[in-house]
Amino acid sequence: MKNLKKVLALVLVIASLMGMATMASATKSDDYSDADSITHVEAVDVMSTIGVFDGISGSFSGDSILTREQAAKIITYMILGKDDADALVASVAPYTDVSRDRWSAGSIAYCKNEGILAGVGNGRFEPDGKLTGVAFAKMCLVALGYDPDVEILTGSQWAVNTSKIAIAEAGITSNLSQVSLADEMSREDACQMAFNTLQADMVDYEDRGSIITAGDVTISNKPSKAKPVATETKWANAADYNGIEPDKIQQFAEKYFNKLRKTNTTDSFGRPSTTWKYKADEIGTYVKNSQLVQTWTAKASKGEMYNTVGSAIAGNIYVLENDVNVFDDVRDGKYGLMVSVDGARQRNKVDDYFKKNSNAAAGKVILEDGKNNVGETGNGVLTELYMDDDGNVTIAMINTYLVKANSDYNTVNERVSIDAVDLNTETNKNLDVSFLPTYIEQEDFDVSGVKEGDYLLVTVSFGDEWGKKGSNNCTLESVTPATVQTGAVTEYTEKSDVTVGGTKYSYNKLVAGPEKEESFTINSDATLILDSYGYIMCVDEAFTSNSFVYVNNFGDEGTFGNDPVADAYFTDGTAKTIHLSKVTVSTKTGTNINTETYSKSKIYDLACDTTPPTIPTGWYTFTGSGNSLYTLKTPELTRYDKTQTESIGFTAGDDIIKNGSVTFMKGSSLSPTAKSLKANDKTIFVVKDDKGDVRTYTGIANAPDVKFGATQGPTASVKISWLQKNNSSYASFVFVNAFNTNAKVNDVGGTVDYMFVLKSTENITHVDGLTYKKFKVVIDGKEEERWVADDGDPVEAGKLYKSIREDSHGRISGVTEIDEDGSRQWHHNINGGEVKRDGNALTIVYSVAPDAEINLLANSKSNINLVLAKDSGNAAHKEYADGDDYVLYQNVSASFVSGILGDYENLSGAVYLVRADDNSEVIDTLWIYVNKSTDPDNG
Repeated sequence: MKNLKKVLALVLVIASLMGMATMASATKSDDYSDADSITHVEAVDVMSTIGVFDGISGSFSGDSILTREQAAKIITYMILGKDDADALVASVAPYTDVSRDRWSAGSIAYCKNEGILAGVGNGRFEPDGKLTGVAFAKMCLVALGYDPDVEILTGSQWAVNTSKIAIAEAGITSNLSQVSLADEMSREDACQMAFNTLQADMVDYEDRGSIITAGDVTISNKPSKAKPVATETKWANAADYNGIEPDKIQQFAEKYFNKLRKTNTTDSFGRPSTTWKYKADEIGTYVKNSQLVQTWTAKASKGEMYNTVGSAIAGNIYVLENDVNVFDDVRDGKYGLMVSVDGARQRNKVDDYFKKNSNAAAGKVILEDGKNNVGETGNGVLTELYMDDDGNVTIAMINTYLVKANSDYNTVNERVSIDAVDLNTETNKNLDVSFLPTYIEQEDFDVSGVKEGDYLLVTVSFGDEWGKKGSNNCTLESVTPATVQTGAVTEYTEKSDVTVGGTKYSYNKLVAGPEKEESFTINSDATLILDSYGYIMCVDEAFTSNSFVYVNNFGDEGTFGNDPVADAYFTDGTAKTIHLSKVTVSTKTGTNINTETYSKSKIYDLACDTTPPTIPTGWYTFTGSGNSLYTLKTPELTRYDKTQTESIGFTAGDDIIKNGSVTFMKGSSLSPTAKSLKANDKTIFVVKDDKGDVRTYTGIANAPDVKFGATQGPTASVKISWLQKNNSSYASFVFVNAFNTNAKVNDVGGTVDYMFVLKSTENITHVDGLTYKKFKVVIDGKEEERWVADDGDPVEAGKLYKSIREDSHGRISGVTEIDEDGSRQWHHNINGGEVKRDGNALTIVYSVAPDAEINLLANSKSNINLVLAKDSGNAAHKEYADGDDYVLYQNVSASFVSGILGDYENLSGAVYLVRADDNSEVIDTLWIYVNKSTDPDNG
């Protein structure tokens, strides 16, 4: 299991090399005390196992610089093996500064004799001197058989020549951390270079060159080029070969470590990997990071993957059908594709992953019982694309799952008990996570510090089938603490993202259904549980959306019956009668809080009382939604003062609310307390206007002007109720009831003339207590997407609106539909109509009655627009835009309209017309929306 933890590691940390002090040889990187700092894990594991590297006092000490004598010891270990190298002795001191009994003297003498390493001059070696990368590369090249004289690895050009061979020919410099070989070499990089040398080809020369002198004549024969040494090993096919490389060339390890084996395979997640064995023991399996081409932790589209591998490969790739985990049997002229999700092989179609210009998520949902959304790329899904030298492609997807500790770490059993957290409870898409374990062993993962309630992120691998239960098919691969992010929510978009502490967090792809429909209270704290990539796995704590509600008129006609109710005005602009389960009212008495609780059962008992309980109207927090029972509670008195209410009698010209004025009620006939009340950019206004419509506004800059008219109106007064935080002069929430008065509510803000709605995108967002829906619209003549406030009377596709009100962020805060019976502007619905044209005159029959016609006169300046909406009964749409949600024709002529619609009957939809003035007969702007039509030629 320890090996699995290393294999899983998504980010490798810096590795260390051996120290040459006395210590028993470590066998693996995780045996060193500084294992967490090792980055070249594969190199350290292999080189330590075969006895080439040791540590210093239990540590690998990889950051320290390699010394000249350490390098000599490494090379002799590689060539002779540890035991024989340690047995080397120097009969005499090899250099003046290296005594014959020095621990490294035998290795230094050997390297000197073999031409692997020379002194620094004047009979000295400088055993403690720091070694550069190019100097160690020269030693490795000589060990591989390169002749330093033939290759001119001495003299003034030695460094240049050494670098050229090491990089371009021998290939022993890959995966090094240091930028330049001229730099001093760390022990970690020396280990990597030695590991590369282990797999490099041995070389030899047919002719090393010679110089023959006969009298005054000198004949020079140039040496031949170094050639790889052929091996005598024979095998029937590549699969039978059990060496380092099945290429009939002798590698360094094949000559000096013939008990070392390297096998190409895949790891537990299906990634291309190498498994190393030494003698009878497996060292480990390691991902081939050199083949990693691209990594995604969000959606990887089919088009992106297509571009990543290129058209030549994408057009000639096929899915391997067999169960092999290497590309040995790829067809000639083709490229193989292997895909795994959490280690389970997927055999989908190629175009599920590669499709030119496609923005769809790569992959295909695994339908385990038809109830999950695993199998596609997306937020929080680690997707890696690998490509080998032959163009074969491997795609591995790794999902993150969430568990929660249900107890502290048990020191007796040395384990922690966990519960799986459901990430998706959407109907028919349930992600069944019952495959996750119920506990985690300390032997496998360090969970000794886990406490009850801690969230943990886990990854798992499956065998032949994803999600398969039983038969030990699921293996726990990694366990890491989840990130807990707590902060104030300033914005959130339903089913999409939440902004906490100024940072926007999106949901992990596996989270769906109600789990993504969590509602938040703007400017209140929420706690998010995040995966390793910063995506939301679950919401640990969040207040219900717009959790403050103004409640009025408790009971039915002054009494509570069997169905206790109240009028409620929500901060999203909706108003309705809610059914109550429980109301908790808290009041302050000095420093104490007394709580009265009115439960449903108590209200039943009170139904017969002549005097119902007096429950104050005002602002409450709530739980409940839709037609469910609501629970109301006085806002926390530790944070908020009680609701304050005043009613304003009629005084002509009074400003009840003044847009943009911080002290927004200073012009009204209110008490000094109310007149000094302030609002800021976070104050939420809920306003019921004189017509009974309810709208919400966030911030004084967006608040409407509310003013009494000059004409005597009804005697009813305007009611103002507000809630403030303790010790604050700014209102948090304000409710204004101007219904049945002659007070006028005038929205302020940016305006545009007209907006035609083409379709809903189904996106919903919440900003500062307001709810917005996104629509495809034409606004100011431009087709675009816009957020529109959902104020209880939502806009609809196929309608034209005027008086478009925008806030400072370009969101539309209010609209007014064109009247059906207006004069300059009006609309008519079409039902079973048809279009006729006579010159620039259009006649639209909009009902079955023979006299029900719309006569329209256009000229060259008329702005005529036609929309054909998608509907199974719209033959015109099928003809002109089959597959699209709609087709839009802007600023066309009357003849164009008749040319398209003239061939169809039974038109249904709407016509919106705007004229320059009431007396004009000519169209200024015309919108024709058709969502149904029939083609008489096709029945």
